[in-house]
Amino acid sequence: MDEGIHKFDSCIAGLGGCPFAPGASGNLATEDLVSMLHKKGIDTCINEEMLLDSVKLAVQLTS
Repeated sequence: MDEGIHKFDSCIAGLGGCPFAPGASGNLATEDLVSMLHKKGIDTCINEEMLLDSVKLAVQLTS
């Protein structure tokens, strides 16, 4: 953001990724991105509590 980046790709709970990329670290978790933005004082219009509820549900459904 400090360098002009204003679009980010993330996914709930960091789910997904490319199984064909050896050593890939996975996807950026949306909840981590939103938390960081809020800590920097950037309004995302995302309710963090509701987002975390969605994360819990996604993890339950995929476990």
